[in-house]
Amino acid sequence: KNEACGSSLVDEDFSGGSVPSNWDGHFAPTTEVLSDGTNGVPYLSVRERTMGHHGPRVSLDIDCIVPNEPYLLSLRYRLKSTIGANTLHTPYVKMIRKDVDNGRDPWISPTMERGSIADVQDGSWNVLQHTIYFPDDQADSSIVSELYLYLNVLDIDADIDVDFFKLELAPQELFTDTCDDLLCGDLSTGFTYPWSPSGGMAYPVASTQDVPSEVGSSFMRWELRSSEWQSLAQDLNPGCFVEGPAYQFKSFVKIHSAVSRNLEVTLVTTDSSGAKGYIGIGSCPSSGDWMSCDIMFTSDDRFVSKEKV
Repeated sequence: KNEACGSSLVDEDFSGGSVPSNWDGHFAPTTEVLSDGTNGVPYLSVRERTMGHHGPRVSLDIDCIVPNEPYLLSLRYRLKSTIGANTLHTPYVKMIRKDVDNGRDPWISPTMERGSIADVQDGSWNVLQHTIYFPDDQADSSIVSELYLYLNVLDIDADIDVDFFKLELAPQELFTDTCDDLLCGDLSTGFTYPWSPSGGMAYPVASTQDVPSEVGSSFMRWELRSSEWQSLAQDLNPGCFVEGPAYQFKSFVKIHSAVSRNLEVTLVTTDSSGAKGYIGIGSCPSSGDWMSCDIMFTSDDRFVSKEKV
């Protein structure tokens, strides 16, 4: 890929005061850059929507995309109901592309994971983070002539505001090349990757208020869950698992709940046939405050020679 592109596909704060040339509202009647009256921070606003796909849309430079590598999407967004609804649905993160030669119907919507699944308060700013992989064909300008990323909100009677919109390659410091530490990630980078929630929202918080010194100045908050089965997960290197060694899972955790809840830690394996195995390695009870969750487990044949862990 073109080295002049750098690691960012999109890095936009709308400080220019007008809608950038590579942005639009995906056919929404009104799209403009406004400023927050309290602090003067600019944002892109898409209004008078009549369809779910009416929303912020940005054109991606195909020649700058590195295929099959994790890109981290992060942005702030606000949904404002025009009919007085108290809660609204979080956005879908979607793409649409136009192929160079695809007959009468050149537009294709590539399949993507939805992203967060939750409800948010009307008029509140929220953080959205998502991980996107571009396959080979989406990163080939001889196949694809146009590629767009956009937000789709089911509530068509809601205005959509966005700012601090970034899409960039995952920083190298988020990866580990050894089997000594199976979990990796650095919240000080501003990303929760490679952690990924199956529902709700996960985002980094920089704060030392009422936080144990062992936690440091950055931690991850996971909220707006709608089911007890939703999980926070990270892919591990399956090649690191051999029979015999003992592993330690350790994390500081605070569960915000009026009743006692346990943190359940599970390893999910996938073999070459696609069959999954669910192996509970332990749990930690919540005290309603920060606690140290420390679990020891031994690797055995249930973990070895798996396609995914």
